[in-house]
Amino acid sequence: MDIYSAQSHMKKLLSYVQDISESDRRVYSKSRYRLKEISNTCESVISIISDILKDEMFEDSEDEFAGLNNKDVSSIVKNIETDIRTLPGSKASINSINTIQDKKKAIMLYNEILKQVATCKLENSFASSCANSIWYWFDCRFMKSRRICPDFRYSIYQLPIWIRNIVLWYGKNICMGTENIAEENFRSWCENILEDSEPTRYPLPYEIYDVSNSGKDYVNLTSVVLWDMLLDGGYIALCNRQPSEMYLKEDLIYNYCGSIEPSVLDHYSNYKQNSDVLNICGLNR
Repeated sequence: MDIYSAQSHMKKLLSYVQDISESDRRVYSKSRYRLKEISNTCESVISIISDILKDEMFEDSEDEFAGLNNKDVSSIVKNIETDIRTLPGSKASINSINTIQDKKKAIMLYNEILKQVATCKLENSFASSCANSIWYWFDCRFMKSRRICPDFRYSIYQLPIWIRNIVLWYGKNICMGTENIAEENFRSWCENILEDSEPTRYPLPYEIYDVSNSGKDYVNLTSVVLWDMLLDGGYIALCNRQPSEMYLKEDLIYNYCGSIEPSVLDHYSNYKQNSDVLNICGLNR
């Protein structure tokens, strides 16, 4: 069965239960039992589709849907999900609405806090530049570009990972002394989203997006200390929130670096308690 057939069958199911609902609801006990089974199956379908969309990796989508327009795929999945949610007695409807509300709340909170931290200008110039880059990216990619690229799809559960990758990428460029040109290129990529008639559907430049797959290449103490400064500058307001999968974690960078290359953390100490760590990391220039 292909996705078009699945959509067609779902519409037939919807039509069937609507007929029951609009005619005589006094169905036999066996029929009620089967309707309950259908409802449970539909809830499972929604759950599986949500997992598929949640875990979707953008750079793989072209291969996965080769020969099929991505807009068509998104529309079909959305239609199927809508059809299922309209089934009478489906508990998934309430759960899905709550999830949508959580996502909208999270996006608005990210928008507020990231802008606030970027605007207040942190004392450390590197931390301030990193905060500016993150806010500019978020504003362009997730806020302003919606008018130009309404079909852009992303999983909010990936936001903490993408922000982590930006900090790791920026930290590495500080170590290499290339942070200025890197920042210019990143800003240029963000600007192109708002100017291109066919904006990129990717959430980040590939170099930053691929940090997660680069192993030790982007593991550095500079990023760990940089993250501490961003937390103190206001990012802490995006931590310890629910649903936790949508938000940042205080030890986001520390744990990532420690899990890949523990020795990177040998000289770690909080910059407020030991300012020498700024010299070690090159963050005092």
